[in-house]
Amino acid sequence: MLWLVGSRATLAAVISLLSFAVFHITALGVVFVIAALLLLALLLWITWIRRQYAFGGGGMMEQVHQVVLSHLDFDGQGQLLDVGCGSGALSIRAALTWRAAQVVGIDYWGSAYGYGQAMCEKNAESEGVAARCRFQYGDANRLDFPEGIFYEDNCAGPVWSLYFKHFERVEEPMYYYYQHDTSTVHYISEAKCRDRMKAAELFYEKCLAGGFLETYREEIEYRFAELYYVITLFSYMQGVKKPSLGFVKELRAGVEKYFPDFEKNRYYIERTGAEEKRLIAMQGKSAFRFYWYYRAQLLKRRWAARGYARNGEKCER
Repeated sequence: MLWLVGSRATLAAVISLLSFAVFHITALGVVFVIAALLLLALLLWITWIRRQYAFGGGGMMEQVHQVVLSHLDFDGQGQLLDVGCGSGALSIRAALTWRAAQVVGIDYWGSAYGYGQAMCEKNAESEGVAARCRFQYGDANRLDFPEGIFYEDNCAGPVWSLYFKHFERVEEPMYYYYQHDTSTVHYISEAKCRDRMKAAELFYEKCLAGGFLETYREEIEYRFAELYYVITLFSYMQGVKKPSLGFVKELRAGVEKYFPDFEKNRYYIERTGAEEKRLIAMQGKSAFRFYWYYRAQLLKRRWAARGYARNGEKCER
């Protein structure tokens, strides 16, 4: 914008000078002098505004960011997505405001702008929040972050791995999970189980769209069955206080809709535990029998655990 207005002001000044000195057209010269002065005034105003919004200048942009963040319904725990992050200023400000938050900034960083992913990462590093800020190319019209899904990483991780050309094992822990009362390790609900099923379906759709299904059918079949059905089935039966027989039937019907022969998958046979395979086979034959058998076994284990706990208390006394 500065370049555009500045070039127009220069052009108007040159034309006015030519009008007076070469063409001797006074009226035309006066018009372009006025135009040049107006454009110069506009240029000065834009420069002042730019200075006011610049970081380290008038500080207006910092105030705008503070107002935006203060109106977010966010408790500082979890993740934030900044769509159209630009130079990463708002993402970094969010990370500085909420010390426990993870922030992802996406942008397509058009060639007309003087910043990109490398600048965002450098800015985050200079502010000391690089470990909690991640920047990546993205399109606001085609987000890779589905709205309202809890287990998006269960879908994204396997999909991204299909594009990797090289793998390395890193022994050093690079991050830690923050656990609270509603974390998945402590709190299971049917809604969360359905969320995992949705993540598995998204995984299948991405694999199908990317042309991976034919090449890696066995691997995708095993991952889908594990995510959609196996993990969900046992976490649901153990974690939900009053599990629904209808939901258990729905799980089986859902996995068989995509992969009816998943129990013959070689990865499933090799990696699934013997007891899990036995129970899954039982559920395939009779969901009713599986449901009540599993609930009875679970009740038996819980009573046994309470007995051990009481015996332990007696020994301590």
